[in-house]
Amino acid sequence: TLTTEALIVPGVQQISFALVDRKDVEWDQLLLVGTSKRAKDISSRFSISGVYDLGDGTEAPGILSASLTSFEYHEDGSPNLIHYGDVLLESGSYFIDADVNEPRVGKLTISRGSDFVWSTPLVMEPGGTVTVARRRGSGNWLVASSEGGRHARLYDSWHLSEKFTELGEAAVSAAGSKRMSLIVEAEKLRISALRDIAMRLDDPIDSLIALELAREELVPNLFNKAEKVQLYDKLATMLDEDFVARRVAFPRDRLVKNSARSANNERLVPGQTAPAFTLANLLGEEISLKDVLDDVEIVLIDFWASWCGPCIVKFPELKRLHTKYQEDGFEIVTISLDTSEEDWRRSSKEIELPWFDLGDMNGFFGSTAVSYGVSNVPANYVLDGDMRIVAKNIDLKQMEELLVARLDLESNLSEAEM
Repeated sequence: TLTTEALIVPGVQQISFALVDRKDVEWDQLLLVGTSKRAKDISSRFSISGVYDLGDGTEAPGILSASLTSFEYHEDGSPNLIHYGDVLLESGSYFIDADVNEPRVGKLTISRGSDFVWSTPLVMEPGGTVTVARRRGSGNWLVASSEGGRHARLYDSWHLSEKFTELGEAAVSAAGSKRMSLIVEAEKLRISALRDIAMRLDDPIDSLIALELAREELVPNLFNKAEKVQLYDKLATMLDEDFVARRVAFPRDRLVKNSARSANNERLVPGQTAPAFTLANLLGEEISLKDVLDDVEIVLIDFWASWCGPCIVKFPELKRLHTKYQEDGFEIVTISLDTSEEDWRRSSKEIELPWFDLGDMNGFFGSTAVSYGVSNVPANYVLDGDMRIVAKNIDLKQMEELLVARLDLESNLSEAEM
């Protein structure tokens, strides 16, 4: 079933739809053309409009669409992408309005099918209006701006400044290391401006949105994680409980966990004691690391996920090593960092993992990944029977060589080298 959404008012405006046959995916799309009107309450209405062209007034080729989205967290901490409207561009033009219940960071994205074309952050709020147009000059780039409100205070105030404009125009005409240097300077200006707004705490909502706009930094030390955590803690005392749960608690928690993960990754080197853990297998049985180590001399802790191709590709060779060396005191524990038990269960069943197959469904923000400093997969640790780290992130050839040496299997080494 194909569905879309629009607010249709008799006699006000003609509404057009288009069925888009997308070749890059299995399903088609039903989209509004030119205009998407969803706002039902004028007091909460937010709108954005603009024209996307090639910079000289020439219409961009292909079928383009505009999408207005925002982001927050569900109660369980999982990401929640909020769609406010999607529309096909009509002669390069688009208009989207929707009800926005509170001020938030939004994102407008222009796409050609599934291919990204252009995007911009913006500040959405009830009663707000943002227009996207080209800022004429040597750069001639698209800019989202507003005549007032939070977008003007929190975005236009630095983005349309003379200094930022000069840096942007210089970066457009530069190349190589010079261009990157100018981009970094512009990023420093952006982060410094947003940090100043956030730290003033004149308006807690402004401070929070400045924090949200300051993500994805090239120069993170200008607004370090410790400062952000302290600011989130202050905002938690100034905003209502529901707002804190959706917009403050989880990003604050993730900052803390990211810092801990980085520190643990640096700390956990060969010779150090590995963190203990207890996780469930697919039968729901709780398995502790100590339980595993009671009966083996060497254990490989292998972090993976169902979506990780390189993780799955190496499983056949791991199965060979497991079969060959298990009786000599070798064991494997795989820890899935999927955030969906269904994905973990399906993938494990297909692969038929013969060892301790455990899961931490909180992904990279689960206690196991954080305590082991794991920020990507595949990742692994080799431990001895005393939970000491023997090796970290080794390949399969190194793994077999280590097994032969640690288990004193000289004959197997010669076989492995043949």
